[in-house]
Amino acid sequence: MVARLSAMELIIPDNFTRVMRKKPMEMQKAIVAAVNQLREDPSNHGLRFKKMQGTKNVWELRVDGNGNRITLTRDGDEWTLLNNCNHDILKLL
Repeated sequence: MVARLSAMELIIPDNFTRVMRKKPMEMQKAIVAAVNQLREDPSNHGLRFKKMQGTKNVWELRVDGNGNRITLTRDGDEWTLLNNCNHDILKLL
């Protein structure tokens, strides 16, 4: 699935969706809301969209206030969603 994000392309791989569907419904809704916010306004400060420290090309954005994040990579104007997980898991990457 490819969604336009201003001048960027947002790519949502099947694996991302598969992992999301295993989450509780509340978390699924929060993930969808965060992705929609990213589509509408990637500069929205509530997303806390930033490059992850210690990585070359992995970015993260906030899903909720409980430490849940979405990770993604960038290749030119293409952004690919990687994972939706808890912030503590990201520390292990």
